Amino acid sequence: MRISVRQQTTLCFIAAAICIVGCIAPTVHAAEVVVQNDSLAGGASGTIQVGFVAGESAASWLTSPCDGDIVAVQVFWRSATGTEPLSIEDSISIFAAGSFPSPGSLLTSIVGPVMTDSVLNEFRYLDENLTIPMDVPVTDGQIFVVSFKFLENPNQLVGPSLVNDTDGCQNGKNTIDAQGLGWVSSCLLGVGGDWVIRAVVECETAAAGPGSVPNGFDAPGVPLRMDLTEAGQLVFTWSDSCSASDNNYEIYHGFMGAYYSHFSKICATGGTTTTFAPDMFDRYYLEVPTDGVQEGSYGRDSDGVERPQGGGACHSQQTVTCPLAP
Repeated sequence: MRISVRQQTTLCFIAAAICIVGCIAPTVHAAEVVVQNDSLAGGASGTIQVGFVAGESAASWLTSPCDGDIVAVQVFWRSATGTEPLSIEDSISIFAAGSFPSPGSLLTSIVGPVMTDSVLNEFRYLDENLTIPMDVPVTDGQIFVVSFKFLENPNQLVGPSLVNDTDGCQNGKNTIDAQGLGWVSSCLLGVGGDWVIRAVVECETAAAGPGSVPNGFDAPGVPLRMDLTEAGQLVFTWSDSCSASDNNYEIYHGFMGAYYSHFSKICATGGTTTTFAPDMFDRYYLEVPTDGVQEGSYGRDSDGVERPQGGGACHSQQTVTCPLAP
């Protein structure tokens, strides 16, 4: 893989379609959770990695948030123009964890996936006739690997190809099966972010009420991240709550050094990103999910104890019921 050859473009998931093989609209169940390492969301920048060669693969190492079944995989496929024709690639496979960076045994595979440019391609069936649904049992906290394999060399100037986010490559979560090298950590090969390769897990029991956003500790996913724009604005991004009932998010802030001094700042962000001017004094921030009636967890401290509800709370609080990774 020639990592030095790559192209960057601004990607927007808000306008992107979700498409199963054959472009049939998916059926989304209340207990489904999208499992991802990447932070790519509406308006975020990503890098198109066009240095792959035929037969090479890229993979995300993901963690199941519950006992349930993997019912779909998602791969973002993008060219510099966003208008390239459909592409038939080699395969998308799900493996057991194995020993990083090498995946373990093959659990299931989609042969010859048809990729649509500028779309978060979603696949729920193993065959082109859409008769064999994906159904891979997983347990709470189980690590599994979703791998995408190229059939042809991407165009070295425009793609389309796989995409990674641009806010850092997480160790132990991204790999490449590179020609002449075998499986290697993507971070060691210079990839500057996480692959936009995801899975959808249908949990056996849906979470009841508000849950928790990922926090890098016990709730799986990409935790709250903060960037500073050239205009001096703070940009916050995070992954979805583990509860399907949560449809909005709140931001609380407090004074550094006076922890648990947090109070409400924004009661509805409208999505998993928000931008605002920095506050005076040194602050810490918490992201709290809400279903519009109650709010969920403020996260846990280093001892695993739930943080207390903030002052001027946006809603009354519901006990956390989401399945959490150990």
